Amino acid sequence: MQYRFILTDNNQRSFRAFTWFLFFMQLAAAGVLAFNAGEKNTRLGLYVLMILYVGLFISMHISGPEKRKQELFNAALGAVYAFFWMKYVGLMALLIFAAIYLFILFVQQQKTIVGISGSGVHIKKIFKTVLYPWDQLDNVILKDNVLTIDFKSNTIIQADLAGENEAINETDFNRFCKEQSGNKA
Repeated sequence: MQYRFILTDNNQRSFRAFTWFLFFMQLAAAGVLAFNAGEKNTRLGLYVLMILYVGLFISMHISGPEKRKQELFNAALGAVYAFFWMKYVGLMALLIFAAIYLFILFVQQQKTIVGISGSGVHIKKIFKTVLYPWDQLDNVILKDNVLTIDFKSNTIIQADLAGENEAINETDFNRFCKEQSGNKA
């Protein structure tokens, strides 16, 4: 490939929201178990777990949304809830929770990569790579760190480039894309 770009991922916010939803559902399950628990020790343990969750949530929002802090916070919540599922529900529930949580972490770490070569535009998504040959493209433009891919079917993909990309000469890139697409305008 002649050019390779990593795009800014706008789905991270959705993944974080889903992770929070997962943890909220865990909190709701702990609350239901605490309410229905007959033993005092079980009820006390579940209340402590809920207080710990709320304390972690508040400390996270006070300390700010830095990526490293969020990863540490998610790991702490994962450990707390792994303990919860193991102690109060059982191993199978722990394995299901762990599988879902690890899948979310895997998807969250993936980056969308666009490769542009003589054969076309390759877009590597989470699970597959899609090749768009030049005869399907009307124009590909890079301007001010925004990559625009214009299809002949009147569809447009537009995304910001991530900060970790190497510097590129926009004029040379745009010239290369015009030559490949046959667009002399």
